[in-house]
Amino acid sequence: MPGTKWCGAGQLATTYNELGPDRNEDRCCRAHDNCRMNIGAFKRRFGYFNLSPFTISHCRCDRRKKRDSMELLRVPGTKWCGKGYSATRYSQLGGYTRTDRCCRVHDLRCPFWIGGMEKKYGLYNWRVNTLMHCRCDERFVF
Repeated sequence: MPGTKWCGAGQLATTYNELGPDRNEDRCCRAHDNCRMNIGAFKRRFGYFNLSPFTISHCRCDRRKKRDSMELLRVPGTKWCGKGYSATRYSQLGGYTRTDRCCRVHDLRCPFWIGGMEKKYGLYNWRVNTLMHCRCDERFVF
């Protein structure tokens, strides 16, 4: 994640105390990275299976009081990408603004879609992310 040394795949920090310009985010990611109670991407541990492509950590490893279980099915750093969305208003975006804008347009403007792990139109979408009608995806193909 831009502005951090601990957030995202791997880490850029060379020491435990090294933080990027976005210090608060880095502290949170560092706590997650050093949390002993975690479940790796697509792994089973503590009786749970992590469907996310990212490691998840126990709630005590971060400062949040309450964690939405649906957050595990969303792309970290975004409010609109993944299963469901956490934005409380249309203008709210996560740290990856361009990605969030793309997901928001993609998801809200398509009339034919099947949510992740849901059945609709006689079809079941086994993926975590929303499956859109091919006409909706045409405008996002380069």
